[in-house]
Amino acid sequence: MNLGLEQRDPDININIFQDEHDDDSCRYASIDTFTEIQKEFSRNGLSIVCFNIRSFYSNSTEFLEYLSSTGHNYDIIILTETWIKESTLVLSEIPGYFSVHNYRSNMIGGGVSLYIREYIKFECIDTLNISNNLIECLGITINYPSSDKKLKLLGIYRPPKGNKKDFTDLLQNLITQHSITGSDAIVAGDMNIDLLTVDRSDDTNYFINAMNSNSFRPAITKPTRTDKKNNDSKTIIDHMWINIPEQPISCIFLCNITDHCPIFCRINVPYADNDKLVKITFRDMSVRNKILFQQKLQEKNWDSILINVRSSNDVIMKHLNTVNEHYQSCFPLKTKMISANRLSKPWVTSGLQKSIKTKHELYRLKCNGNYDNEHCNRLANLL
Repeated sequence: MNLGLEQRDPDININIFQDEHDDDSCRYASIDTFTEIQKEFSRNGLSIVCFNIRSFYSNSTEFLEYLSSTGHNYDIIILTETWIKESTLVLSEIPGYFSVHNYRSNMIGGGVSLYIREYIKFECIDTLNISNNLIECLGITINYPSSDKKLKLLGIYRPPKGNKKDFTDLLQNLITQHSITGSDAIVAGDMNIDLLTVDRSDDTNYFINAMNSNSFRPAITKPTRTDKKNNDSKTIIDHMWINIPEQPISCIFLCNITDHCPIFCRINVPYADNDKLVKITFRDMSVRNKILFQQKLQEKNWDSILINVRSSNDVIMKHLNTVNEHYQSCFPLKTKMISANRLSKPWVTSGLQKSIKTKHELYRLKCNGNYDNEHCNRLANLL
């Protein structure tokens, strides 16, 4: 079966990262080469990136900084193996995005999260919020602003211990029951089904036939994961399946935050590219305001405030309330609009930003056999 996948003899050591400038519609991209890929984008379209992040709390800072360094605003971010819990949802947001989460309630690991830019109108498909031993899934419908058509998007993580054929049957039933093929659609995530094994695995062949029968074709056709213990073991287990007629622009980011590479797809649909700014709220902590705050506290007649106050608890509360009153007045809340590309954690300095870019550039060189693996790992650990 010819799916346009990059086929290779498993007994031959071929460097699949050798050429990131080939003519295949699916390419490898570094931070620098993605700048060239962006020039191919049409005005209308949606940009989708999908990544097995293997703990949002451990890796989101570096991942978001990596995305920011590419100089592009991503409309939808799909994350798998987020390891998010209900008690920590408040820590799992990305500025400028709405979010939908599917998390395990009774065990560790797993999880799927969708992040959708704030200006995009969407609806959750509640019946596609599923978590069991076969599939972890989220579904949304995006309304095109200038068309009656819609885009349905499924974010999926397949637990590797589940039966592959049972997973395929379940996914096919979900696609049919929710009329996914009746509109533009994308099914993306970590499927843990290696597309490179199509000619030697009945389970893989069964899965691909099921997707083909529902008019889906793969946008990602090159390996997305490298075994850290065996650099020659490469698989296509991170998928983006589309049923949109126009050819997408797709790539795989050469990024080693986890052992999965982020995958990207730009689909040509009637959604105007929108560089709307993100509104942030902050306090004006200028030096002038800090001096004013200090002066007000020094000039305060504390004796008059604490007169007739008996208990130590009341004394503390009086102090806190007075300090807070001056804090609010001296450091007023302000708002401003900034590009989503500039959003970053405050501790990510320019030096760290440079180091993150260097780390991933060295990873690209390592994949091409031009850099020492041990030195690359030392730099990653230092970062």
